[in-house]
Amino acid sequence: MENTELTQGMMTTEVLVNRLIAAEVALEKQKLAEKQDKSAKMGELYRDFAKAQSEFLIPSNNATVEVFPKNGKRGYSFKFATLPEILKATVPALNAHNIAFSQHSKYAPAANGMYITVVTELLHESGAKLSYESVPMLYNAENAQNMGAVESYLCRYGAKRILGIDADDDNDGNFTLKNDHKEAFSNHKTYRQQALKQDDTPEVVKGQKEQGFTFIRNEQNHSDDKENVLSGSQTEAEMQSPTQPNTIADNKSISSSEQKTKEVPNSEELMEKAQKILEEGLLRAEECGATDEQLSTWANPTNIQETIREIATFVRSHQ
Repeated sequence: MENTELTQGMMTTEVLVNRLIAAEVALEKQKLAEKQDKSAKMGELYRDFAKAQSEFLIPSNNATVEVFPKNGKRGYSFKFATLPEILKATVPALNAHNIAFSQHSKYAPAANGMYITVVTELLHESGAKLSYESVPMLYNAENAQNMGAVESYLCRYGAKRILGIDADDDNDGNFTLKNDHKEAFSNHKTYRQQALKQDDTPEVVKGQKEQGFTFIRNEQNHSDDKENVLSGSQTEAEMQSPTQPNTIADNKSISSSEQKTKEVPNSEELMEKAQKILEEGLLRAEECGATDEQLSTWANPTNIQETIREIATFVRSHQ
């Protein structure tokens, strides 16, 4: 009797184990089939998307932005393609190959405003999709115009990225997103004691004047300088302020009493270089997704050397 019960118990355990193994095998087969099906659907999407891309039209740069720097420099203008123009040149080809274009926004609270993220998707009839999610950007929740400008820019940028469109230089991001910042930054004087005469400037101000700058994109210099702006070695070299004059002497023809002292840059020249590095660094940080709060903090540094190093670290980590 006991042997019979033991045998039945062992058979029951064996049956349960076999059923468990069979269920796990079936689950793995289902996962593999779903993965293969997804790969096949994505293959169809890639194929049709490639066909659609070959039929894309070139968007025309139908909008113009005029930029008038407040630092007295000569203004400039640039053209770019608006989002409707980009969609006009691409969506018909997408639809012809069974691909739909879609965008939606997501919002999240921030300490000093709201973050907005735009998700751009290409949806295929097979059920496959391609997605691109923008970096979160801060906007003023109490300013509908600012919110609209930020959202429009992210929608336009997302469309360009997922469609592979390079419609322009993308400088309108600076125009649409930095209106508030340019107004704030341009109110800062380059130096705290700018109104004082050079001879009347206190020694503490001569040594290190308060840093500030006008946040204006200089398109002519930006492309040439931006790769060098955030080089750590260059930043430190240009920011070092010599405390002793350098001397140059020819031992063969000049005695030690006749050594000529090499002229070193004064503090104002060094600060001008630092301001240029800071300005270019902020532009690079903006391109790498820095938030408005970060840009505002960096634009008013208490220690310009440390701020430039911080910007350099941010840019390198987001490239």
